[in-house]
Amino acid sequence: MYNKVVSRSTSLVKRLKGYWQVGFLFISVLYTTVFSSHPNQIQMDREDATVLELLQSLHKRFDDAEGVQNGMKSNVEGLHKKFDEFREDIKVIKHRLATVETAQDSLKSRVASLEKENLGHDKENRQTRKQLASTEMRLQEEIDRVKRSTNIILFGVPETEDGVSVAMYLLNTLIPHSATSYPMIRLGKPNESGNADTSPRPLKVSHSSFGERALALRNCRLLKDRDEFKGISVRPDETPEQRRNRATRNAKKNTANNESSGRKRVLDDPDMEIDCEPVTKRNHLSQTPIFSD
Repeated sequence: MYNKVVSRSTSLVKRLKGYWQVGFLFISVLYTTVFSSHPNQIQMDREDATVLELLQSLHKRFDDAEGVQNGMKSNVEGLHKKFDEFREDIKVIKHRLATVETAQDSLKSRVASLEKENLGHDKENRQTRKQLASTEMRLQEEIDRVKRSTNIILFGVPETEDGVSVAMYLLNTLIPHSATSYPMIRLGKPNESGNADTSPRPLKVSHSSFGERALALRNCRLLKDRDEFKGISVRPDETPEQRRNRATRNAKKNTANNESSGRKRVLDDPDMEIDCEPVTKRNHLSQTPIFSD
């Protein structure tokens, strides 16, 4: 761009010089013609002055053209300098852009690495939460077992005043010479169908200690063949997990007994048999703390 501007300005000056030379030649010819056709000296002086004035005007215009050319050169040089500065700024911007792109690539790589690590942490966290949930469930199970460890459940006790008297008599039979009054509470909602006599709700009895409850369960053998306790059974207060485990053990034991005797028997209520501390090897009650007729 700079070279084009300089070339154009030089061409313009050459043209102006050419015009000036042509004009000067024209004026010289005109002056000669006028001088030869007008011998009058005064008239010639006037014409000489006019020609001189015209020549001075052309020379002045030529100087002005050279000034314009110099100004254009100066402007072009200034533009060329600014253009060079602009090119340097572009180089700096490109360098900074390359640095930013490099940092961006590094950041993307770091993000991908963190995402990969996060997936591993999520898996560990899920395993940890699962273990914590299992531990919490087990802890809750142990707490529930401790709360139930002093209770027994009486089934088949009528929901009447006579039924309460029978329950008190049964407890005195299980724990003789005890002057303790045991808290008792019915489990479940009242029977609204009017079958409270045929299907009474279970009765929970709370003992003062685990040892006292164990003694009551061992003494269930004393209730055998007692008509006043007919239809009443005694069980320990167990958690749902304990009841499921007991039912599984009883089912396996029942299957093994049936296979050994050569016949198969299905229990109507496998929950009626549970393991306990044996009292006598010959008595079936030695394998269960439950008494039933």
